[in-house]
Amino acid sequence: MIGLQTKQHEMISSKEIGQFDREGYLLVRNMLTPEQVAELRAFFRPKFNLPAEDRLPGDTEGGLVDIFSRYPSIRWLLFHERLIELMKAFAGDDFLLMPESFAILNSFGRWHKDTTPWEKKSGRKIHWEKGYRMIGFAFYLQDNTEEYGGGLDVEPKSHLEPDPFISSPEWSKRPLGQRISLKVKKMWYACTGQHPILDAPGWDGTPYFFRRNPVKIPNKAGDLVLFDIRVNHRGSQPRQLPVPPEHEKILINGGFVINNRRFIQDRLDYYHSRDGCFYPKGLRYPADFLSEAEAHGIRLATDDQGRM
Repeated sequence: MIGLQTKQHEMISSKEIGQFDREGYLLVRNMLTPEQVAELRAFFRPKFNLPAEDRLPGDTEGGLVDIFSRYPSIRWLLFHERLIELMKAFAGDDFLLMPESFAILNSFGRWHKDTTPWEKKSGRKIHWEKGYRMIGFAFYLQDNTEEYGGGLDVEPKSHLEPDPFISSPEWSKRPLGQRISLKVKKMWYACTGQHPILDAPGWDGTPYFFRRNPVKIPNKAGDLVLFDIRVNHRGSQPRQLPVPPEHEKILINGGFVINNRRFIQDRLDYYHSRDGCFYPKGLRYPADFLSEAEAHGIRLATDDQGRM
């Protein structure tokens, strides 16, 4: 994986864009300096300890929502020149920034696609239409290590395939051939020492077997990862819990999309179906945020009702 550089460095290449299209992710090296990483860790870590009354709806001890709207002092990260160039390279000069933005602490999660809950809940499949382009970005403020995690695991090319985490028929109702095949696979995995994923969200207890080897993206502190929101992924799992304070996982997450009204509306419908999980009811982009975004050539996505 080759890092992106700009101006005095090399611009993103067609090879890197091709890798993203083929594999569903891209590692971008050295987006932040060690000093910036330290500054962001020092800024965010105490905020996860805020009392409940000082949190927004959707905030938890492990996650802060709407961070670019509510924290003007960290917007420089969103307006980072290299990030803007990436968004243009992957989604066109008229890309739109999606409203979801989070700071996340020590969340390691289960295997999923970011489209899994919406497809499972509503049966919507717009994200499988030709030309769909919605990309998540994550700044990692620590190395991804075997001992403590700290990054992202992905299943390459899975963004091109149906969601295996949508609930499937009860075991007894599955075709006999499928049941035999899964039992054989389970025996093979047991004999080879490889382990299926048993805890996928929405799964009915039948193991999820990888069709290809998952990849632990080898990010360092200050790196950025871009990922197609349809790629199978999870947080890299730590071997040791609790994670020591100096190795705690903090990531800053957002997303952008090509300028397609239907794709945007579908995703925002999902946001607003989550009962305030992402945004308090009636929340709008602050005026100063709108002005700053416009000054940097960034358009912010809203739905057909003007909601973020």
